[in-house]
Amino acid sequence: MYPDKILPPFRDVEAIVLDQIDALFEWTAGTHSGDQTPGDDDLDHILPFVRVGRTGGAPIRGSEHTDRAVLDVDVFASTRAEAFQIAKRVEQLLMARRAPLDDVNVLMSPQRVPWVEGVPIVRLYASYQVSTRR
Repeated sequence: MYPDKILPPFRDVEAIVLDQIDALFEWTAGTHSGDQTPGDDDLDHILPFVRVGRTGGAPIRGSEHTDRAVLDVDVFASTRAEAFQIAKRVEQLLMARRAPLDDVNVLMSPQRVPWVEGVPIVRLYASYQVSTRR
């Protein structure tokens, strides 16, 4: 069975969250955040850096208007203290559910994960479930 009308696509939740992060830290868009990690040589010169990526999720069953995305957020910094401070501010930003975010659940709070051996960069990883509407 096909719907009689084609609905517009869901919003790009990665772009929404990256815009909100840039505004929170007063960063020029794309200078300290993005959906891809710069190479190690470049990353070292632009720290701190926040990477946001949609890693899963789907529209809510029975609702043609709500998309529930899983977002992974990586924070890269030169020290654990700086990375933790940024990661917790990003988490607070998401939990504030600024429009157009409808609902946010923490799947995994920020935790340290390995980065490239021998490179003095700290990486914290967190995961969130974020709902948006058309």
